[in-house]
Amino acid sequence: MSRQRRARPQEVAYPEDPESALPLLHPGRVIYLPRGRDLEMTARLDAPHSWEVWYGRGGASYARRSDGATLRSSHRYQAATGLGHREAAELWVAWLAGLGLSPAAGIAAVVEALAPQLRQWKIDRREGEVWRQRLCLAGRAEVLRLEMEGPLVVYDLASAYPWAYGRELPGELEGAARRDLPAHDCCALHADLEVPDTELPPLPLAGGSGGVAWPVGRWTGWLAGPEAHLAAELGVIQRIHRVVTWTRHNPLTYYAEYLYRLRREAPDRATEGLVKLLLNSCYGLLASHSEGRVVYLRPPSPPPGALPLREGQWVATPRTRPGIYHPLAAAILTSRVRERLYRAAAACREALYLGVDGLHTRLGDPGAPALGEGVGQWRAEGPWLGGGVYLAPGRYLLRGHSALGDRIRHQGLDSPGTVEDLIRYGRASVMVEGDPLAGLPGGLRELTWEPREGGWIGSRRITGDRTRPPTAEEWQEATREVPDLSWVH
Repeated sequence: MSRQRRARPQEVAYPEDPESALPLLHPGRVIYLPRGRDLEMTARLDAPHSWEVWYGRGGASYARRSDGATLRSSHRYQAATGLGHREAAELWVAWLAGLGLSPAAGIAAVVEALAPQLRQWKIDRREGEVWRQRLCLAGRAEVLRLEMEGPLVVYDLASAYPWAYGRELPGELEGAARRDLPAHDCCALHADLEVPDTELPPLPLAGGSGGVAWPVGRWTGWLAGPEAHLAAELGVIQRIHRVVTWTRHNPLTYYAEYLYRLRREAPDRATEGLVKLLLNSCYGLLASHSEGRVVYLRPPSPPPGALPLREGQWVATPRTRPGIYHPLAAAILTSRVRERLYRAAAACREALYLGVDGLHTRLGDPGAPALGEGVGQWRAEGPWLGGGVYLAPGRYLLRGHSALGDRIRHQGLDSPGTVEDLIRYGRASVMVEGDPLAGLPGGLRELTWEPREGGWIGSRRITGDRTRPPTAEEWQEATREVPDLSWVH
């Protein structure tokens, strides 16, 4: 943060809505708006100019006009800092200025500025999509028990993903025909596996049409290095077909250590939240295309390779990928976190819930994780004396913390009240924005939840009673077919 270059006032503006943004649009100006959908609306209203609107997993991320005017959303910075739109965006722009970056730059540019070693990271990009299909990139989030009436404690693996990507990551192909595991974990295993009946299976299996489960039974599949070593330790490998290994590098070690130090020394909660966002976003840049689709509004001619969406609109998938995109590395580091989470849960007498980098257990569980300080160490929070109710991964209610009160997680739902309504009444109505590019309409949806009959309990719902994990055969059968979306019109 040594190069202090403040953005000139005319370079950036912070209107509150699309209507206010329109008169501020000038060539080269950067405009921050509160929400991703505001970007699309502004571009639509700004006729007759030509626009490109870029979409990521969370909606529109930025938009660019033919004369260089740029729209950005402050939504992620608001959520990270707890500040309002203008304050959050100004804090982010100040960070960019301190790094000598344009006020239009995104998180990927900050990562590359703070981790110059990425430029020397030699990786085989040709195989990236292959390993994205073979290996599991998802975190482990699972409901193990529907309800807990007694006191419970939440254990959190501090900065789990920075801990994982701050270690060695895979680079170039080293060997592709081994029949034994190396000492390191920058490898992948293809093997026949047999997991015995257990309440807590250790290994992931991707579904044919999407999703991932942790089943029991026999299957043949690929495992990333950390879980491959776990499988060998547990004795569930029946036959090794081959082991692939890669060279090892440390392109993100300094990045993780530097930002974690900044987070500890942050002068206020807003700055701490912004640093946390940068720490956690690095995994997302490794795992997925930061920009998944581009919609062209009123282009002078049809863009090459684009498909017509509606009159005056075309949609395309960018051919360029962000420089940090490396799904193989993402698979290795998520496997490291899942392996840590499994070991901690397996040591407990009764694990209640797994939440990507966290674990819920009964208060006083003799196998609970040992606590520590720093990156990659377990921390405890609680107890919640009133217990908890778990609807699905990322959707639960914890009751009765003496200082924090109740805690509600409502991932994918519009408000905490939706979770409360589902628990109290078994149903709730939610407003869904939809995804017009995928043909999914927005509107009102009716959700129901009956833990003894229907409920949403992740992959375990396919077993019917959800008191046990699925078998490999059940999971493969349930995900064999692509979901029927013929009702969407």
